[in-house]
Amino acid sequence: MRTNYHTHTPLCRHAVGQNAAEYAASAFKEGFDILGFSDHAPFPDRDYGYRMLYEELPQYIKEIEALKKEYAPKGMAIYTGLEIEYFPRYLKFKSIPYGNYYEYLLNDLKLDYLLCGEHFFTTKDGEIMNLYNIDCQEQVIDYALSCSEAMSTGYFKILGHPDLFGVNDYPWNDIYDRATDIILNAAVKYGTIVEFNANGYRRGIHEFSDCDRYMYPLEPFWNKAKDADIKVIIGSDSHNPAEIWDYAREKALDYLGSLNIKPIETI
Repeated sequence: MRTNYHTHTPLCRHAVGQNAAEYAASAFKEGFDILGFSDHAPFPDRDYGYRMLYEELPQYIKEIEALKKEYAPKGMAIYTGLEIEYFPRYLKFKSIPYGNYYEYLLNDLKLDYLLCGEHFFTTKDGEIMNLYNIDCQEQVIDYALSCSEAMSTGYFKILGHPDLFGVNDYPWNDIYDRATDIILNAAVKYGTIVEFNANGYRRGIHEFSDCDRYMYPLEPFWNKAKDADIKVIIGSDSHNPAEIWDYAREKALDYLGSLNIKPIETI
């Protein structure tokens, strides 16, 4: 099977193309069985950047639902999802009918799934932190604990790019080891699917203080993951219709194969 559950649309303001239909057409041309859209989710009270506006969420859902009807007779299933951060403050949020934004998305708006993508996370002090702008390496532990708490809620089918903390210029050490263990142990405990994100390959090799490497995937993370009893799925994380299936996706398959990790295809 060919499947992908991590697909963006131009509504996120950093993906190319005119609309979601271009991504569906590319997937169909590549012989996909399942295409899941998971564009960056908006929040009702704050714009965290690089995502659709909250007022555009109905438009997004309508657009994907129309594609579902178009492609079902052709043999390609399409799913409506969102890539979204986990913030405890949205478990009890007054502007949502019954206070829980995640339940609102799944139950009221009837999304098919949520993919947890922690670009922002809540620290132990209650501060919302951008993972790309952390103040010290120890905050990666807060990121890992946030991922763990997110998985414990049961709202998220997939934990996206769990090794995204590699965007920061810190050496691999016991802090990264602990963060990795927290994430993998939670994935085992709660049965959350862990994503191997192919987009890191597209971003290329970068020069860091200790070595030249990809920002992600992080090899030490996946060397630990190969021995964990977890389900792994490859996410194209496509921001371009041509990225639905490309060299990065093939490279991800090859690398996981070298680790004897057999990725699942459906959620």
